[in-house]
Amino acid sequence: MTLHIVATNTPEFCALNQSVTETGNDDCGGISHRVSTLSRTAETKIELVAGGLAPSGASRLVLLKASADEYPSFDVEYWDPAPADFAWTPFYGGGSIPLPVSALLINGQPLIATATNANVGETLIALPAGGTQDIALTAYPTNQNHYSFNVQAQDVQLHILANGIDLSTNTPEFCVGQQVIFTAQFDPPIDYSNIVAHWHLPDKYVNETNQSFLLESPYPTVYDINQDLLTNLTTSCWYVNGTGGTVSIGMDLLLPDGHSIPVAAKGNFTVYRPTLSNFQALDNGFTWNSPTLQGQMDWSTTINSKYDGFIGVTQLLNANGGVYDTDGEDFLDGNTEIYGEPNETNGLGEIYVTNNIATHTTIFDDNPSSVAAPCVNMVANFKDYIRFKPGVAGDTNIWITLGTNGWTMDGQACLVIGTSYTNLPPASTPINTDEFPEWVGVRHE
Repeated sequence: MTLHIVATNTPEFCALNQSVTETGNDDCGGISHRVSTLSRTAETKIELVAGGLAPSGASRLVLLKASADEYPSFDVEYWDPAPADFAWTPFYGGGSIPLPVSALLINGQPLIATATNANVGETLIALPAGGTQDIALTAYPTNQNHYSFNVQAQDVQLHILANGIDLSTNTPEFCVGQQVIFTAQFDPPIDYSNIVAHWHLPDKYVNETNQSFLLESPYPTVYDINQDLLTNLTTSCWYVNGTGGTVSIGMDLLLPDGHSIPVAAKGNFTVYRPTLSNFQALDNGFTWNSPTLQGQMDWSTTINSKYDGFIGVTQLLNANGGVYDTDGEDFLDGNTEIYGEPNETNGLGEIYVTNNIATHTTIFDDNPSSVAAPCVNMVANFKDYIRFKPGVAGDTNIWITLGTNGWTMDGQACLVIGTSYTNLPPASTPINTDEFPEWVGVRHE
């Protein structure tokens, strides 16, 4: 915003009334006496003009700094005859007696002393872009009734930063699962007593994590949106889907002098979401090797991402009856949230490196089995969440879901007769979803 002040260092002739008596010789050789009186009452105003654009319905902030200095009475100079020449009679230079900030008002509002000079006060005003406003200056001098003002105006910008990137000059891209921290900052910094703010973020994101309490771990992480977390100058979230868009913040600032000002800012960013491709059903079926009935489920898929990270699978099972009975509830299958087979050593899943194509495909391998005593019934439904986590181990990013697929098994065998029936078809092709897995129990391996 361009700021233009029409008048600064403005003399204020407030309730000025001064008389001077002059004595001299007249044309006839006599002595004459003449009294010249200056009388004027005025109120200094400055005109503030703001150019540029502002968000619709929002105000631009202007930081006004002001000081005033009284003139000793003998600093008033004029020429004869005073009434005729008054318009050209200035106060030479500024006053010489600083007034305290407590004696100054701008638009009826008291000023707050700056940290570096107790005789310089400041206040904020809101001015629409392209608007013009008269700024009334008032002082209550403690000595004389005339003084000078010095007023400076500075544009205060409200910027939105996303992970430290200024959205007023940049449009960054973030990956789903990456923690994005939005911060509202004033430039220059300003003082305020309180703030009521609310962020508006484009879909689709989560900003709060909770862990469900189960009798055994690992516990599922529940992600949701907490509106209360959108009311501070800083907020954070994780995107799970969408393309990004416009983020904005609106707020009411309560200033130390007691008045409040509405302000707003906005910016843009984009969201990147990896994709799945090249799904292949590799192997499936039952094998009977008395006394063990064993199932086999193998499939693979390729993750396409331009960000490094980790890939893996979370598997839930659901069964009514049989050796895998969960009473119809979803249980986590395995000892870790990310299924063990992709990388049994760390539970983090497989490392994904963008410039190493060998790391782009995950191969899922599950071999459920049970021993007949004298018979065994293996029946269950499985749901696999194909997941990606950007970044490195130990960061604040989260696992997100790129897609889900499913498979079922239904087999029975006995020691005497062998297999009665076996049904284990190939896994289904993944569907695109951002659903988070949740479970109420754990079936440890």
